[in-house]
Amino acid sequence: MRFSRGLNGLCVLAPTAALLLLAGCGGGGGGGGGGGSPPPGPPAPAPQTIAFSNPGPVAVTYGDGSFTNAAAGGAGTGAISYASGTPGVATVDASTGVVTILAAGSSTITATKAADPTHLAGAESDAADRETAWP
Repeated sequence: MRFSRGLNGLCVLAPTAALLLLAGCGGGGGGGGGGGSPPPGPPAPAPQTIAFSNPGPVAVTYGDGSFTNAAAGGAGTGAISYASGTPGVATVDASTGVVTILAAGSSTITATKAADPTHLAGAESDAADRETAWP
């Protein structure tokens, strides 16, 4: 990449596939030289939606074994992680989504898909995956 100094500051000269791109190089004659608009930036990240395989609510009984209600979806490449709203009632493995009931009550499990360069983070929770544990 080459740089040169123009009347309106530093000019960047970058060859791009047989095309010479001049960025920020104003003209200079007669009053201010607006060398055109800057090139457009990258597109804004797109939203994404994820969902649990069983939209719930999921009813389980205290004493039942662990279970998984996996979340999927979204076009991005970010990893999905899980969290429990009430860890004293139900814990969830953050990476696998395996839920273990610890006590009677209810808990909301939230799944979140991480953002990536082209997609915003996505999340699903609330009553989507609620474990009701009865004594």
